[in-house]
Amino acid sequence: MQNDFLQLNNNIKTFVIKNLLSLGVSILKKKNIVKPEHEARLLMSKELDRNELFITLNGDCKVSKDKKIIFLKNIYKRYCGKPISRIFGKREFYSREFYINKFTLDPRPESEFLVDIAIKLIKGIKKNNISILDLGTGSGCLIISIILEAQKKSNKTLSATGVDICEKSLEIAKKNKKKFYLENNVNFYKSNWFSKIKNKFDIIISNPPYIKSEDIEGLQDQVKIYDPRLGLDGGLNGLECYLMIQRDVEKYLNNFGFLCLEIGDDQNEDVNKIFNNDRLRFYNNYTDYSNIIRNIVFQLRKKDLKK
Repeated sequence: MQNDFLQLNNNIKTFVIKNLLSLGVSILKKKNIVKPEHEARLLMSKELDRNELFITLNGDCKVSKDKKIIFLKNIYKRYCGKPISRIFGKREFYSREFYINKFTLDPRPESEFLVDIAIKLIKGIKKNNISILDLGTGSGCLIISIILEAQKKSNKTLSATGVDICEKSLEIAKKNKKKFYLENNVNFYKSNWFSKIKNKFDIIISNPPYIKSEDIEGLQDQVKIYDPRLGLDGGLNGLECYLMIQRDVEKYLNNFGFLCLEIGDDQNEDVNKIFNNDRLRFYNNYTDYSNIIRNIVFQLRKKDLKK
């Protein structure tokens, strides 16, 4: 197929938008891409640095040879299964565009619920200065979105920290905080869960790896090939990371503080059993767009401490 692309590249003499788009669409259709027209326009928009409306209205506009080559290479990458977000190195999350790389998960719409939950909790906490920790922060999209939404929807001041074991992920997280002018609002640093944490927090959030090791191969190609295994693999039963978090989480939560977790399908009961006790108590769970329980929240309530 790559040779076919090279041949097509040599055969196209008139480099105009509509001809290249038509070719791109026909190629993507061969792979049963759900929205080939839309994706071809996205790839063209990216290469020409123009919006989709311009692309639609200016079909006879000439495209330079260099840009034509890059466009066709990206069409080939998409034909081979590489997600648009991985081609661009960017992904929209909570209506904002975040940088990603091969070391970070591709943010999912379902994870936006964790932002909504955190904002509700922030509003309900009866103090103005609130500390929040994001375990396994990856691209930083969760904690950054929480900060930005809290600035819009509450009068609280957040002290935020994001940690990850992967330095390459942290590079992207720092790039994202700079993009959103949050250099003074959140600190990112390397830590294996709580290993480098010294403070206590009012809210701890995490979207840890929760897929069973044996289920990784059954995932869609765009996930199992392009998402880092470190961010997917939850061990033999998908619960290993929750067990590691549970060992120390009570040491790093302020009394009446909250632990907010994203969980996998059918993990609600198991995760509840791991965390729920007479100190760290079940608070609530929340369903996603498919009415599947996707988030679970616990609250630390130590009997020997006063509110």
